[in-house]
Amino acid sequence: QVGRASGEDPLSYGARQTCYIVRGKASAAVEGSPEAGVQFGAGDLVVFARGTRCTWHIAAAVDMHYAFDPP
Repeated sequence: QVGRASGEDPLSYGARQTCYIVRGKASAAVEGSPEAGVQFGAGDLVVFARGTRCTWHIAAAVDMHYAFDPP
């Protein structure tokens, strides 16, 4: 379980990551994507593909469980 407080957090995934959001609310703007981004919050399961580069925008402190696939 990990906590993210607030603000922006640029991330790059070297392996696929699966996240279950326990509480909080955030969005992720994916680099190179024409879409505005994806929003997620408590109860959501989010998967980031290997090689994804994005910036999390945290609206409410996030607690989550996560696992990385082997690279």
